[in-house]
Amino acid sequence: MFEKLRKKLTGIYMLIFSLFLVAFACASFYVVLMAFASEEAEVMRESVRHEGEEYIDDRELPVAAQTVADGQGFAYMLSPDGKVIIDQLTESPYAKYIMAKQNEWPETDDDVSFLLFLKADGNRSLFIAARSELFENGKVLGTLYMFRNLTVYYQAILTSAGIIFLLLLLFLAFAGYGGYYLAGKNLEPIKVAFQQQKEFVADASHELRTPMTVLTMAADALSSDKESKYSDFALRVVKDIKFETKKMNNLVENLLTLARGDSTAWKLDLSWFCLNDEIEQTLLSLNYLAETKSVHFSWQLPEEKIEIFADRRMLMQLITILVDNAVKYTEEGKNVFLGLKKEDKKAVLTIRDEGIGMNDEDRTRIFERFYRVDKTRTRTYGGFGLGLPIAKLIVKKHHGNISVRSTLNVGSSFVVKLPLNFKEK
Repeated sequence: MFEKLRKKLTGIYMLIFSLFLVAFACASFYVVLMAFASEEAEVMRESVRHEGEEYIDDRELPVAAQTVADGQGFAYMLSPDGKVIIDQLTESPYAKYIMAKQNEWPETDDDVSFLLFLKADGNRSLFIAARSELFENGKVLGTLYMFRNLTVYYQAILTSAGIIFLLLLLFLAFAGYGGYYLAGKNLEPIKVAFQQQKEFVADASHELRTPMTVLTMAADALSSDKESKYSDFALRVVKDIKFETKKMNNLVENLLTLARGDSTAWKLDLSWFCLNDEIEQTLLSLNYLAETKSVHFSWQLPEEKIEIFADRRMLMQLITILVDNAVKYTEEGKNVFLGLKKEDKKAVLTIRDEGIGMNDEDRTRIFERFYRVDKTRTRTYGGFGLGLPIAKLIVKKHHGNISVRSTLNVGSSFVVKLPLNFKEK
């Protein structure tokens, strides 16, 4: 239980730390990326204005021939009627990719565009584009576009992102280890307290068994003493004592069962037996429960004998708990049904009732110790909220599974699946 809780806490710690770390890394990376993009955009705007002015003054080409030859920058200028005035782009290996993204070129002098494309060799390239409308003697001379290759920076950004991702994984691994360690340290005092509580429950239950047995025997002796003449009040008191003593005996036995179940030293008394026969015998003895409440109790067992390797007494206790629980919460005249079948090397036991049912919150909590769905009914019929937790413990000890489906005011259905030989699991 504590190991499962420790792993859960570790997962929560890692999730919180991961969200914080990822958010911080993404925010930092975004800020740096935006700063780089803003700086490059401003440099490109200034460059296209400056080169445009030089072209007007002395018709100097905006981009040096060596830069064009290296594929690091190009200029492209169109006249007002769409004729090409300067073309340093067409002969470059990037021409078809840049021209294919012409609809993404800047539309005003203040605009800057980043053009990312995938080349035929499978590599990606990134260019930045800016424009400037040139005027000469008050007339529009043309529109100058300049392109600069940022592929090196783009690849550096990808490399940085990869390094950051690897560092994140490394930090998360450290966070997982640290979270697991911290969860263990935080759970240590709880484990000690829980162990002390288990020992107290087990010791107290053992100590209570003797006086409870004495009280039961004394009450039985008083009620069976026909020679003595007791008043009606005294007889009622004796009856109440027997009833309450029986409840206390059940509580003590249940607490002892849970205490043993929490201990790893608890061993099942395993043997092969016919599940059909044992269930039928147990159900016959439980039939009186339904009769006292006028509940229609029926069952269906398969003709095929189902042999199972399990703890006979524990499985019969499991059936008793589930049947008693179903009858307890079923109104007079309604039905309770038990079914058994063999499925995929498992015994499948179904207990279905037409009782009060449960809402979703109750359904998720009914296997918690001391939790009771309807406290008013529990006070009426007895019970401490330990039956279903014991049932789940028995199923767990046999490597099985128990589930419940329920609809409020309609009824509930418990399904237990037990391996026929859980040692094989």
